[in-house]
This record gives sequence, structure tokens and C-alpha cells, in this order.
Amino acid sequence: MNKRRTLLIATTMLLLSLSVSIAYASYVNSIMYTKFNLPDAWQDYALDQRYTYLTADIKNHLTFNVTGTWAKVYFANDTSGSSEGVNLLFGDDGVTLKVYYVQEPSEVLIGTGTYTLTGNVSTTRVVFSGNKVDVYSNFGNRALQTKIVDGFSLNQTVADLRVRGTSSNTVEDGYMQVSINTGTVSSMTGTVTAFVPLIVTFAMLGMVLGLLKKFGKI
Repeated sequence: MNKRRTLLIATTMLLLSLSVSIAYASYVNSIMYTKFNLPDAWQDYALDQRYTYLTADIKNHLTFNVTGTWAKVYFANDTSGSSEGVNLLFGDDGVTLKVYYVQEPSEVLIGTGTYTLTGNVSTTRVVFSGNKVDVYSNFGNRALQTKIVDGFSLNQTVADLRVRGTSSNTVEDGYMQVSINTGTVSSMTGTVTAFVPLIVTFAMLGMVLGLLKKFGKI
């Protein structure tokens, strides 16, 4: 009986560890403002894996000191000269947000909107759903949230995060934080696919605890 109890406890701990790894962001990167003051080339960051489905939240904490400038955040399938993906442009005015489909060397505007700094930060959400992409500005603010890209066809995986600015010393402070979860979120009140495995895990945990009680060990 002791061996059976030990096995059940080990199974419980394994399920809990898996739930933690699944439920939280699988990739988080805080990119300092200095990286947006290097205009001659993209600054590249490899993601932890190649994604087909993902939800990315971009929190903009940048402070600009020159008008007419911008910061770009590009989700790409690779970093070659023929990369493909979605590029977001954040204007220095704290308002302008533009979204481009990129197939290097060309890019096409697929969405325009605004972002609103709330407490010196804005959140933009990008959702890749296997064969399309959606972009929400001011995500998390029910009054201001807007879907500025609605189901744009994009049959590409995402493996790299690339950032770029306008010119040296135009961004004087702050950072961009990019958090990536597997799965997709269709809306503010939509189902968070990434948390479904966690729900299943707790259901299984309940079953394990039930078995432990049946054996009279807890």
C-alpha cells in the first residue's frame, strides 16, 4: 500500500509541475530602450520555439524625445532577407499604431489604430491562429479595446522577435515587454486556450486525491 501511495503522490507532483509550465507565459522578453536607438539593422531575438498558435502581449513603456519617430516590433518566421510575418509600428506621439504584413523586402499596411498610454503603459495583443492573425489595441481596457486587424490570412509560423527604431537617441527611456503564451484568445472575455490544460490538470488532481482518500492514507 505504501508503494501505491508513493506512486500516487509522485503522479500528483508531476501533474502540478506540468500545469505550471503550461499555464504561464512560455516566453517573456523585456527589451530596453537602447535597442530602439540602433536604426541600421533589426535587433533579433530567437523565441524559445517555433510557434503556429500563440498569443503575444506587447507592453509599451518607451519614452521618446524626438517627434516623427517610431519603434517597431516584428514577429517573423526567420531573420533572413526573405522573412515573412507581422510588423507593428508604435508612433512617438503615444497614439499611432500601424500593423504591416511583411514579405521582405515588401510590406503592406493591414491595420491602423491608436494606443493609449494608461499609467505610462499600453498593451497590444497579437493572436496567431494557425492560418490568420488578429491584433487588438489597448487590450485589457474594456472601454478602449479595438480590434484593428481582423482575421488577416497568414499561413506562417513565428520563430523570431525583431525590433527596430528610427535613429540614435530618439528613445530616451523605458522598455518593451513581449510575453508569449501558446494558444489563442479570441477576445477580452474569450476562452484562454492556454489555460485549458491547467483545468484538466486540476481535474486529474482531484481524481488522484480521491484515490488517496479511498486508500485511507489522507
